Amino acid sequence: MKRWRVRRDQLRQYIPYSVLKRKLYKQICALEETILFDKQYYSYQASKAGIKVDARRAVWHYVTLGDKLRLKPHRLFDTHYYHDIYRDVGYAGVSALHHFIEHGARENRNPHPAFDSAFVRSQTHSPENPLISYITSEKGTLNPHKLFDEKYVIGQLAGECPDDRTVLEAYFDADLAVEPSEQFNAIEYCDRHPDVRGSHPFYHYVRWGVGEGRLATGKSLSIENIKEEVEHIGMLDPDVIAPWQKLDEIGRVDRLKIESAEEQMLSMLTNSVDLLKPTFVHFTDAMTAGGAEKVLVNISNSFSDNEGVQQVVIIITGHGDRTAEQWLDGKKFVIIDLSNFVDLISDHSAALVAAVFLRMLKLKGIFVVNSHLGWGLIERHGKVLREFCNLSVACFCYDYDGYGRRAGFARTHLPRAIDFVDKIITDNHAFKSVLISDLRMEDKDAAKIVVLYQPIDIPKEGSETNERWKRTPRNVLWAGRFSQQKRLGLAIEIARNMPELHFTFAGGDESDVRLSIDVFPKNVTFFGKFSGFYSLPFESFDLFLYTAEWDGLPNVLLEAAAVELPIVAPDVGGISELINDKTGWLVSKHSCVTAYVDKIVELCSDLQLARTRTRTLTSLVSARHSRETFAAEVASKILNGYVE
Repeated sequence: MKRWRVRRDQLRQYIPYSVLKRKLYKQICALEETILFDKQYYSYQASKAGIKVDARRAVWHYVTLGDKLRLKPHRLFDTHYYHDIYRDVGYAGVSALHHFIEHGARENRNPHPAFDSAFVRSQTHSPENPLISYITSEKGTLNPHKLFDEKYVIGQLAGECPDDRTVLEAYFDADLAVEPSEQFNAIEYCDRHPDVRGSHPFYHYVRWGVGEGRLATGKSLSIENIKEEVEHIGMLDPDVIAPWQKLDEIGRVDRLKIESAEEQMLSMLTNSVDLLKPTFVHFTDAMTAGGAEKVLVNISNSFSDNEGVQQVVIIITGHGDRTAEQWLDGKKFVIIDLSNFVDLISDHSAALVAAVFLRMLKLKGIFVVNSHLGWGLIERHGKVLREFCNLSVACFCYDYDGYGRRAGFARTHLPRAIDFVDKIITDNHAFKSVLISDLRMEDKDAAKIVVLYQPIDIPKEGSETNERWKRTPRNVLWAGRFSQQKRLGLAIEIARNMPELHFTFAGGDESDVRLSIDVFPKNVTFFGKFSGFYSLPFESFDLFLYTAEWDGLPNVLLEAAAVELPIVAPDVGGISELINDKTGWLVSKHSCVTAYVDKIVELCSDLQLARTRTRTLTSLVSARHSRETFAAEVASKILNGYVE
């Protein structure tokens, strides 16, 4: 573990180490050593806020109070912006600058609206902190933003750029007549948008203007800005001028000439649907045979079965197989695969094209399941879209990255989209409580969360199921993705500790296992990939083992319950809403191999108890997770008010 040290003379500026908590001490050490903390500038910032701070104690003040007051430690580090854009920083319990130094720079997070970390890194090709690279570089060698041309600005400053400041800092202090590049004119931007006065025009544009669809320039007579004017009109109302209209074709054509990727994408969307039918649009990253896709299909099928729904458009925005399409019922579906277009154009452009397309429809509602484009659309255009349609998103649980930090759309996108969405759909009450607590939701936002228990088909009971209770339990089934979340390694260790049982792992073969295991236990077999749970020979197994580290209420447990398999599962997410001491075997110490072994031994030692709990579980699933109940819930909680 890395030890954080600070010189004694620095430490005496503060309070004795015995009083400092480790996290606070760690931040102080890091900020004392970085050039990204300008003590004189920070003291100046504090004085403007009416706070007198000695420069020698500036770091201490920032860590303990200044970060909360959103004071800037450097001209190019905007504390308020960093907290506002990256909401997870607040939950981390550290200052914005410390987070940027330790994590944000490596993740290409932007310290300032006018500083694009990824863009700078693409010029340096260095793993070093991009902001430090920029500050220490020779003037004119790095551009901090795509709209900021250092050499162009230096030519306008005419020697007015001090050696102790970067060109970007000097630009913000210069007259508005200085332009950051040929693509932006600050004076024209102010004239076009009078509400900007009081803020620096370029800062306003990169911070808010881009997302609001504001034009960077407007009064220039150059042909490029006239084209921009025409395009802007096309975005506002495609019935007046088609988006991406060629100037020399206005008045001579009545449709777009297919050239750019944006035009092709829009053409594909409009040509695939009936623009006159009332339409619900569902966005998904993929149509693979996964749990999230199962939820999408369940809701889409309920929409299709409703007599008031005429057209359901499913837009696929990511790559992968399309196995889940076979689960769709009905003739009201239109499936559009945009994965290739999304790879070719920027997120902003893709969201803009999607927004234009949606305005052409008789749109009734939007539903987003794990789609970057769908979430980006709501973040950028949700304020307008919600005025004439229902906006719903799906969030089932947090995900976690390779460092163990919370991730997933519920963490990264929902906080910024929550003001625009009408419904937040989840499949368990546990995560509803987590969201309300973590996001500090007010009652009006908490009321948006809708818990929809997913439906499941119950196969007819056969002789094979009855035979299960007459034999000694020996065969254990584990089924799922071979991923970090599912903890395949934990399941294999359970098998290693129970040589008297045989474990079958469905979801891949031995070559798909990404674990440091030299020799697999002899009682382990890999089934390979499977198209659906019911395609497995489940009648040959005596119990179902689930080992996920985090989850919502997984469909695989509902499917195992439907075929009367006794279940041993961890107490994570919403699993306890299905598995408890009356319906199965819930493992509270879910990271402990021994805890799972004990539950499996308990199950195998009393077949009568196993049968009683499993039958209780199947009855619960049959009643609470029926398709009739689900359809009624969808109709009353989502479609109500949006269909006739």
